[in-house]
Amino acid sequence: MSKGALDKAQALESLSRRLFDFIPDDCWMTEARLANALGVSTRQIKNAKRRLASAGEILITPEKNGRRPNPVHRMIKISGIQITDNSVTSSYPAINWELFDYLSPRDFCNFSIAEQLDIYHEMNIPFIPLHFPKFDRKGDPYCSCPNGRYCSNIGKHPAVTFKEIDFTKPSAFQQMKKQWSERDNRFNIGLLTNNFAVLDVDRRHGGNYSFEFLEECYGELPRNLLVETGNGFHLYVSDILSSTVNLFGLSGIDVRSRGGYIIAPFSQHHSGKPYLWRTLSTPGLLSKKLLTDLSKNKIHSIHPKTKPDQGIALSMDTIVMKGARNDFLFRRAAAEKGRGKDHDEILILTSSSNEKICSPPLSQQEVQSIVTSVCGRYVSNSEKDMGLLP
Repeated sequence: MSKGALDKAQALESLSRRLFDFIPDDCWMTEARLANALGVSTRQIKNAKRRLASAGEILITPEKNGRRPNPVHRMIKISGIQITDNSVTSSYPAINWELFDYLSPRDFCNFSIAEQLDIYHEMNIPFIPLHFPKFDRKGDPYCSCPNGRYCSNIGKHPAVTFKEIDFTKPSAFQQMKKQWSERDNRFNIGLLTNNFAVLDVDRRHGGNYSFEFLEECYGELPRNLLVETGNGFHLYVSDILSSTVNLFGLSGIDVRSRGGYIIAPFSQHHSGKPYLWRTLSTPGLLSKKLLTDLSKNKIHSIHPKTKPDQGIALSMDTIVMKGARNDFLFRRAAAEKGRGKDHDEILILTSSSNEKICSPPLSQQEVQSIVTSVCGRYVSNSEKDMGLLP
């Protein structure tokens, strides 16, 4: 990607974050008013809205505008929908997960695209076409979308506008199937995660170690429905969560759920690797303790005060309080170990985080003990092939 294109992508990402922070959970403001408030053009606001919608952070729904033919586009923050109770009734059709019990992962991966889509249709899992990666003569990836080499999200964003599609109607599934048969049969598959959640574990950012830490705290997570990705794995669970729920600041783990989508097997990662089903069954449930702590953000106490290190996935202007410091520094050290850092580098970075973020800071002896524990327990990705699961 050229410097100019990279600057544009970074500017769009920055504006998207500003827009997300500025709007309320349920926003009716016009694009012109938003542009005026943020000091940008309406075109930039449109692009930022599109970026947030494609990332599953906001839901854009058209509402009637009196007698006018053009609807008002209402924005709803997905993070404002905190659903962690499985007894909550859903407005989406129930999914027939039982069909997965009769299929083997290998057989399903070998089915044609038409056969796979028919199964998703029968199971009531809404699906959409996603753009796919292409590769030049040197093997460098670029996107099938109009942005091509300048796309910042290669092969991972929708090829259709899907937020307004009513998947309670069979015609919606037929409409989506035609995208592959009539437009391009190479499209990646996106599954809408309205009735379930997916933990997206990315090894590049220490996701393996964060996943191990999560299991140390809450026991083994259900692996009933598991997908191998280009740089990690997707773990499906039956719970409904917020798409932007913060998994306690754990580096390398994201959540996809209501209002979002996840990339399904048959799809190709921009690394060239295919997405593959590894286990195929009805997804399991998260423990009640984990759901409770997620809803209360209990695992670490973070309060506004000071800016953290850039290397850990926390919101800006935060500080870790007493009672949460050990867990925070453990995750910090584990994430750096996952990036291939050695003991001394990890100690320097962890000590810096301790001084800047923890209140009051732990003693240097305690920090040294945490780093030694992490380095002795885990092997970095550069030292050992981690395999599918941590």
